[in-house]
Amino acid sequence: MYHKPLAYGIRAPELRSVAQRNKQLTVSQIKDIIEKILAETVRLAVKDLVTWINSKVPKMTGRLRRDLMRHLRSSYVSSGVLRIFVQTSIDYAKRVNDFETFNVRHRGKRVRYRGKIIVLYDSQAIGHFFDEMIKFAIKMIQYHLERAKRRYSHQSKLKYNEMKIIKLW
Repeated sequence: MYHKPLAYGIRAPELRSVAQRNKQLTVSQIKDIIEKILAETVRLAVKDLVTWINSKVPKMTGRLRRDLMRHLRSSYVSSGVLRIFVQTSIDYAKRVNDFETFNVRHRGKRVRYRGKIIVLYDSQAIGHFFDEMIKFAIKMIQYHLERAKRRYSHQSKLKYNEMKIIKLW
């Protein structure tokens, strides 16, 4: 399953425009501030998403959770743009995503998997996990972005309204 990378940032023309209006900071200083904001946002959002994955994604062997986290940890900030990757290369993820909550939530259910008995205990797993994870990721990115912008606007000479970090699609 794949979702287009969640991308937030500032484009070069907007960066130059902000620098022209702000007489105290240069373009490179503004870019550094923006990249610090984005780096903090990606770090905190990924941390929240890992916690969410560990509690909400259905688990039988843990392979799906590990793969989601592996892709998520490849998120990065570069050239004033943050990219968070919410995807998995597990082939059965689409089928699991189509299940309702009552199909994936288990409390001590025993199943046979590759000749072994596995006890499933997923009391917090939710159905349509991938769709819900995208919604949660967007919400967390916006939350942490706003907090970082407010904090850096107090620490720097760049005003909150000048930090025109937008969602890039």
